[in-house]
Amino acid sequence: TKDVLCNLKDDYEKYHGVKIEKDICYTIVDLLDKFVKEYRFPDKAIDVLDYAAVIAKKSNEENITINHVEEAIYELYKVDLNRKNIFYINKKLKERIIGQDEVIDGLCENIAFNEFKNNSRPKGIYLFLGDSGVGKTGLAKELANVYFKEDSYIKIDMENYSDSSSVSKIVGASPGYVGFDND
Repeated sequence: TKDVLCNLKDDYEKYHGVKIEKDICYTIVDLLDKFVKEYRFPDKAIDVLDYAAVIAKKSNEENITINHVEEAIYELYKVDLNRKNIFYINKKLKERIIGQDEVIDGLCENIAFNEFKNNSRPKGIYLFLGDSGVGKTGLAKELANVYFKEDSYIKIDMENYSDSSSVSKIVGASPGYVGFDND
């Protein structure tokens, strides 16, 4: 994909009238590989390069910068790269959750560690324990809003799933049971 972008950059430079450095092409591919999993290469990289060139041209700038690339990724895929910065996450969580600095530091350290692991697995599965009213749900909601995006928090109250037959409420009825074909 990096070679494809580098080969296309001359055409985009001529068309948009902006300068595109080879490093920007590499950066686009690296950022998309890390943060945008839903779409395929090289299409998503070409789209970002094109959109970043449009942004640079509208800004009357001669070169495409990393800021143009980040803005293009946000506009096209709604991924705010500032939200992926672990220091940003730590700061925002500490602003919103009072008195849990040690927990937030440990959580952010774990998130940073998991960023470098296999991308096909979850970034983390967290179990918050403690007395009622200490901020477990609040921390989980704020982490979801800061690290991912609004409305990415799902709460499953396990009190509703206390008997063995209630698991079908989550995964659906097994074949052979009444209600299997129901959506």
